[in-house]
Amino acid sequence: MKKIAIILLAVLLAFSGCTEKPEKTNGTTSTGETIKEIIEIQLEAKAPFSTATITIHNNGNINYKAISLEMNIDQTDETKITIEQYKELVALIKENDFFSFNETYREENLMDATTYTITVKQTSNKETQSYRVSCYGECPEKVVEIRNKIKELWGKEILEVGV
Repeated sequence: MKKIAIILLAVLLAFSGCTEKPEKTNGTTSTGETIKEIIEIQLEAKAPFSTATITIHNNGNINYKAISLEMNIDQTDETKITIEQYKELVALIKENDFFSFNETYREENLMDATTYTITVKQTSNKETQSYRVSCYGECPEKVVEIRNKIKELWGKEILEVGV
């Protein structure tokens, strides 16, 4: 009986390392892919006479900053979302293949509109990289979906003066 238990234990130990997920080794997976973690997501709404920025951090903190020199407005605010809500936003960014979009979309004949810029910061091997997609009028639907999700998580009005 003792031999059977030892054999079963040896078999379990041998198979415990065989999983579908690649192993992490010094910032890479066993397949050589670099592990990247999204640490910050930002939405900037730049209207003709104002700029508002929503920054969502990976700990769930959201910071808001809005400025309009013409209207003498300088606002700051903050709120918090759950880590689960943050993970849902990250999943949406990945599912919508955010990093494959052009950096700029612009409708040439449009006047007095808001430019929306989404910036996603990632870290891998202690190196931080940013990727940004900016839309003035024209914007891919999947980017608009991410923008709307950020606005939904913020849950408050965003300053846009001059549109």
